[in-house]
Amino acid sequence: MTLENDSVKYRDLAEYVRSTRMCSTHEHTEFETAYLENPPDILGNLFDNYVVNDLVVAGASTKSVQRLFDQRLDVRDRFQGVAEAWQRSQFTGYGQGVRLIAEHVYGVTEITGEALEQHKFKYPGMPGERLQLLRDVANLDHVQIDSVDWNVPSEAAGQDFFLYDINLCRFCDGTPDLDKIGRELQIEVTDLAALRRAIELIFERNGPLAVAVKSQHAYHRTLRWQKRDETNASEALKTWIRDGANTSIETKNCLGDWCIEKIAHLAAKHNLAFKIHTGYLNNVGGFQVKVSSSECLHELMHAHPRTRFVLMHITYPYEDELVAVAKQFPNVAVDLCWAWSLNPLATSRFVLSMINAVPSNKIFAFGGDSRLPAASVGYAFQARIWLLKTLESAVNDGWMTEPQAIELAKRLMVANQYEFFDLADKKARLRTAKKLHLKPSENSSIKQLDDWTHSVWNARPEAYGV
Repeated sequence: MTLENDSVKYRDLAEYVRSTRMCSTHEHTEFETAYLENPPDILGNLFDNYVVNDLVVAGASTKSVQRLFDQRLDVRDRFQGVAEAWQRSQFTGYGQGVRLIAEHVYGVTEITGEALEQHKFKYPGMPGERLQLLRDVANLDHVQIDSVDWNVPSEAAGQDFFLYDINLCRFCDGTPDLDKIGRELQIEVTDLAALRRAIELIFERNGPLAVAVKSQHAYHRTLRWQKRDETNASEALKTWIRDGANTSIETKNCLGDWCIEKIAHLAAKHNLAFKIHTGYLNNVGGFQVKVSSSECLHELMHAHPRTRFVLMHITYPYEDELVAVAKQFPNVAVDLCWAWSLNPLATSRFVLSMINAVPSNKIFAFGGDSRLPAASVGYAFQARIWLLKTLESAVNDGWMTEPQAIELAKRLMVANQYEFFDLADKKARLRTAKKLHLKPSENSSIKQLDDWTHSVWNARPEAYGV
């Protein structure tokens, strides 16, 4: 699965895709302190990513998957517990990512217990290792990180590689963390005016250094949005303050819709894009429901034409609808993050459909959507391989020349991201930043995201208000 052997006919195109630094518009890369505190070993780097879902679907027990990451145990023995499931999963998109991690991080071409044992001491979790893997091995220009927090962390200041989103999912799903608001913003939320001020303050403090706003509320509610009046939203907030987790989904959706409108307005005001998870939910045996399709967002995007929306993950498996949405709305961009590993063949077809129907400035080629840098390495190589295959097919079919394909690759890999996110200015701000207003715990990990998303694995339609 190497780029070097994938193309003979279009060598200039292959070299460009292979060698160009690519932007990653979506990662969950953990902080340096968290990475050094609990560094992954070879099995963690290879398998602590989306492939665990395929292993379970292929027949591996939850216990054997958990045991895979227990570093107190022997490497060969831990792998043996999932070896059969791995053989069944190695050709999926997730499996391809694992094989590319093995090849490009460890120099392993066949994943066996013996090979893993021989290479287990490489990348032991040293300072700067995250940057080395992401910048030098994956050949990335930068990574845009969702740390599942509304604060831009202190490690963002003084550098221009690790960029951060403002995560406002709890507001969007109608469950704002009132204790956190009081603790960090010194605002007691008793009415909508206080809640509005809390959202405004988050933007004021973090907007200058953040790269975007992010929400994955599709994991907890329908994406379908409607405008809410102040009276109903006020009553919804009062219910949330009083009843908390016992609040009905209809009431939470009302409050969430009100918050989403404020967030969309402030995103435009602060020149920040609004990233929204669409489509497939990362789970095993959960309820996949079409209330996560891009069609659900028509009203929101129409109501906020000045807000730049990023619809993530190609809305798989509803990607055909997304082509039409991107064609209709000037303020919508499409992010291929996670999509290449989720289903590379479907993503390749989607890209061909997009470039046949939609202006080419609307597509971002890559985001690994991963916590561990090694996983992002594998997914970055996978994205390059499949992007090259896709562009080659366009040249083969005669409706694009090789130089034109190279220009298109430049747009999808780098130029669109710099233009859409105003990255030159954002990076300059980060390089000169000396002090940040809010500093979340640098020892936190992304586990809170895993716990949160896993809560919907067994969700039924009524959990989404449908």
